Amino acid sequence: MIDGITKVFTQAQSETLDYTFDFATNSWLASAETINSASVVSTPSGLNVTSVSFTNSFVICFLSSGTPDNSYAVTALVTTSAGRKPSLSFQLDISEFRSA
Repeated sequence: MIDGITKVFTQAQSETLDYTFDFATNSWLASAETINSASVVSTPSGLNVTSVSFTNSFVICFLSSGTPDNSYAVTALVTTSAGRKPSLSFQLDISEFRSA
């Protein structure tokens, strides 16, 4: 497990899947505060962030590729209407094939 990250997902190298970061449920947004901009990054390199979109409280990204048996830290970085810049992360483990 990557240090400091508690959520872990697994994805096959051949898949392109969507993931949602919920900034409202995680108490990152105050009442009436919204997300004004968002980006998603992954480390180390090799995982493709194919698209990023956001609503008032959610960031949605699509991820593809990656190297089998590698773990990636995926982080959503936002700027809010109040000028705050919180982030949320999860770990994505890449497998060669989807397990049943």
